[in-house]
Amino acid sequence: MSGAYTSIKELIQLRLAAKDIQLYNPNKVRSSLAGQYQSKLKGRGVDFAEVRVYQPGDDVRTIDWRVTARTQVPHTKLFQEERERPVFLLVEQSLPLFFGSRQDFKSVTAAQAAAAFAWASLQHGDRVGGLVFNHQQQHHEIKPRRSKKSVLQLLHWIAEMNQALSWQQTANLPSSDYFCHALAHSRQLVKPGSAVILVGNFYQLPPLAEQHLYKLSQHNDVFIVNITDPLEAQLPKPGVYAVTDGQHRLTVNSRHAPSRQRYQQQWQTQQQQLETMCQRYRMPLLQLSTTQPAISQLVEKLAGHRRRHG
Repeated sequence: MSGAYTSIKELIQLRLAAKDIQLYNPNKVRSSLAGQYQSKLKGRGVDFAEVRVYQPGDDVRTIDWRVTARTQVPHTKLFQEERERPVFLLVEQSLPLFFGSRQDFKSVTAAQAAAAFAWASLQHGDRVGGLVFNHQQQHHEIKPRRSKKSVLQLLHWIAEMNQALSWQQTANLPSSDYFCHALAHSRQLVKPGSAVILVGNFYQLPPLAEQHLYKLSQHNDVFIVNITDPLEAQLPKPGVYAVTDGQHRLTVNSRHAPSRQRYQQQWQTQQQQLETMCQRYRMPLLQLSTTQPAISQLVEKLAGHRRRHG
């Protein structure tokens, strides 16, 4: 399908391709200093397993000093990988995403990315759930479970909200409060220690939305997936262009050089603000474009993230 809309069939078909998305770094060395869980992109968490007598080669940071003092023999703590972890997907399907100048609309790219993350998480043995929301403050929540049924429920609501998008909704378009509403509700649903993957449009966030993101990041690993389109970064070559949503038509004049420059500068400022916020709260940022299928971008960019951050 793709283009302006996606479908439940298309999102289900991403299951096979999602096997190429590696959410964990299997070579990541863990220790007791890692805490109860690590970043979603670095590796699974670790749970305490048992204590045994220290052996040559053991990491000295894992020595159990209490047992060592009591027995007068060095002992080491052993840890095992968590069997599963809640993955909560917060997926935007709003009118501001109902736009695209290349292969797909931003709303479609967001839907594809969320579906790919859901399938990949399930294949890695995690519990998958989430919240799908739109600009009318409507939402559908799915409790994280380690089941195909849970993923299918999530994909159903993504496809349903995606196909409901239309520029005829413009008259009922509220303020950006809808994003704050979704974040606030997510904070009530997400259990501490979860991996929270937010997929949508993160430009010009109101201050309250940033506060919610900060609160989420305090007790969870929050991962931002921002959907972009080339036309947002730069106006097309000087000329007069027709723009349509299939029903309405308007023209855009990009001949005015100062306007083009201001337009590009505004985009760069928004980019910098988003990157600064993510760095401040230690939230990995992934930029996906409407120019390519989301799945191919995820495979490439997640591999690059692991190479850079280990």
